[in-house]
Amino acid sequence: MVREETHEKKTIYICDCGLGYDDILIAYACEEYKRQHGINAEDIIKHAIYNPRSEPSNRISPTQ
Repeated sequence: MVREETHEKKTIYICDCGLGYDDILIAYACEEYKRQHGINAEDIIKHAIYNPRSEPSNRISPTQ
């Protein structure tokens, strides 16, 4: 289930895989593709603006 979070005063839509998008439709497309194929699609994940597995300096840091 796609969830909405706020990071650096921006709304981010987080897919089940953990990647974050600024467009909820892309987040749902990521989730659906992963559900159907078991992997992430390169053409979808290139739109990710948040990746919790990336280097800390290259990602948006969460605000609480």
